[in-house]
Amino acid sequence: MPPNHKLFDTKKVSPVLQQCKAALNAQNAASWSLSNSGIGNLSITDLLTLVFPPAPAMPPYPYMQKPPSPAPLPATPALDMLLPPLHLIGTSMPLAAFRSEYNITEVIHKKLDDEGCTDAHLLQYVSVSELKEAHFKNREIVSLKYAVSKWSVPAVPV
Repeated sequence: MPPNHKLFDTKKVSPVLQQCKAALNAQNAASWSLSNSGIGNLSITDLLTLVFPPAPAMPPYPYMQKPPSPAPLPATPALDMLLPPLHLIGTSMPLAAFRSEYNITEVIHKKLDDEGCTDAHLLQYVSVSELKEAHFKNREIVSLKYAVSKWSVPAVPV
């Protein structure tokens, strides 16, 4: 028998105990409603749908979608060079001899000489972009490319 004190009075219930009891009753009521709602009576189809959900729908007609844009082509250094891509260097000669043999103008010869090009073998390392930076005119570049193509030797016999 509890002591004769107001805290031990069984007829009065504390508000904290009332809230705990109400929460427990609500929890029990929710679990009871789930067990009686028919969830326990799942069909095999329902169970398979829960385990293996359906795949998302594919967009229709993928072949009609716009193709991705191609990546920009990188600049090929071989095409920028004076020496044609499938050519080997010609005979070694001073730039003055190259000028007279392949009809290079005095202006082009002077510009090449100012850039430090003293031998025909050095032309294999010269690019068109470098000539443009050195203020060569387009026709001078064309003339020089033609002379280098005549001077060089095709790597593959034609």
